[in-house]
Amino acid sequence: MLRYTRFITAISLLILALPSVQAEDWVYRMRSGDSLSKISAQFLKNEISTVRLQYYNQI
Repeated sequence: MLRYTRFITAISLLILALPSVQAEDWVYRMRSGDSLSKISAQFLKNEISTVRLQYYNQI
């Protein structure tokens, strides 16, 4: 039982020591002729609705 407790404690400490992964923020400056759908098609991996993008960006 003591071996099991030590193993769980060691694993827990290793997990806590790992850095948390966070997305990096970036800023895009709008240019003439830009639209939300064009920008999302260029920079996002998967398609997302422009309504959802407007909501996320509070526009």
